[in-house]
Order: sequence, then C-alpha cells, then structure tokens
Amino acid sequence: MSSIGKASPGSSPKTSSVAAASSPPPPSSSPSSSSSPAASSASFSRASVEKVVDLAEQAAAEAEVEAAKAREVARAAGDAACRASAAAHFASLQDAKTEEIIEETDRVVAETEKVVEKAEAAAHAADVEAAEAEKLAGEIEEDLAARREDLRSGVPSPLPFQDEKLRKGMPGK
Repeated sequence: MSSIGKASPGSSPKTSSVAAASSPPPPSSSPSSSSSPAASSASFSRASVEKVVDLAEQAAAEAEVEAAKAREVARAAGDAACRASAAAHFASLQDAKTEEIIEETDRVVAETEKVVEKAEAAAHAADVEAAEAEKLAGEIEEDLAARREDLRSGVPSPLPFQDEKLRKGMPGK
C-alpha cells in the first residue's frame, strides 16, 4: 500500500499544511534573486527531511494497523487451534466410548452364546428325561394292561411291592 499523499493517522491535516506552508517557495529563475544557492539548498533539504519524516510516520501508523490485524489473525488462529484441539479430544473420547461399547457388546454376545449352549444342553437333557418318562409311562401302561388281563382271567398276581413285603416276612405268613 502506498502512503504517499496521505496524512498520517497521528497528524492532522493542519500539521501537513503547516509543514507545506513552512517550506520556502521554490527559487525564482530571475538573476536578480537575493537568496543564495546554499540557503535555498538548506531550505529544500529541510522540506525533504520533513516529507521523509511524514512518510515514515505514515508507514509506522500503517505498520501498527497491519500489526494489529496480524495479532487479530493470530488470536483467531489460536482460538481455532483451541477449538480443533477440543474437537479432537472429544472425538478421542467418543472413540474410546465406542471401543468400550464394542468390547461390552462382544462380552455380552459371548455370555449370550454360553447361555444358549447351556439352554440347548438343558433342552437336550429335558428331551432325554421326557423320553425316559414316556418309556416308563409306556411300561406302566403295559403293566396295568397285563394286570387287567390277569384280573379278568381270575388269576391274581401280586403287585411288585407286595411281592417284596411278602419276602420280608409279613405277620400271618
């Protein structure tokens, strides 16, 4: 950005016009001029120095503005970095929670598989017991049918438990 022709933020238009008014007019080209070349050269040098000082002040003011902008950008970048760090931390926590949930799910699945295996074993055992009970019921039914047949034929047969008691020696026998 060029600062030539602009007033510095620290100086008012008055100080710029004062500096311009205090500079001597350019030397005239007439030979009857009473000013010497050394005086006019010193006056020109003074005006040049004042102009350079004004330009330096303007450049310093612009540099301060740019530095303030740079500080603001740096502050915004720092804030963004903090937000990014917080987001990364949150994502890391979410990843850890997700991993924890996956591990817990795997554990529950393993326990469920064990329970299913136990339930299948219990169901098999129940099937075996049901088959045995059915077999026993069939035997009892056959035994009852045989006894009914014996009763119809008139030949009493002792009940299985009566046979045992008789061998032990019941009174009266």
